[in-house]
Formats: sequence, C-alpha cells, structure tokens
Amino acid sequence: MSWIGDTLAGMKRIVQLDSDVARLRASLEKTEAAVLDHEKRLIRIETMIELARSPSRLPPR
Repeated sequence: MSWIGDTLAGMKRIVQLDSDVARLRASLEKTEAAVLDHEKRLIRIETMIELARSPSRLPPR
C-alpha cells in the first residue's frame, strides 16, 4: 500500500509543479514585456542625448 501512496504523492507533486511552471511562465512573459518597453524608452532617451550633444549640421540662417 505504501508504493501506491508514494506514486499518488509523486503524481500530485508533478501536477503541482506543472501549475507552478505555468504561473511562472505567465509572470516571465509580463516581465519580458516590461523589460522590452524599458529598453525601447532607453534607446529613445539615448538618441535624444546624442542629438542634443551633436553640433547642428544645418547652415546658419
């Protein structure tokens, strides 16, 4: 009877781990989206700084 209990406990643990992995995957996808958004914003800020530092290439009026 012990091996049946151990087998059922193992199967229960596998189902629980599968649920945990699915939850972590969803959380990771949200985190990935946030990081990509921050990366895009950082690139825009860096571009603005580089443009502000570069001398104007337009002829004076």
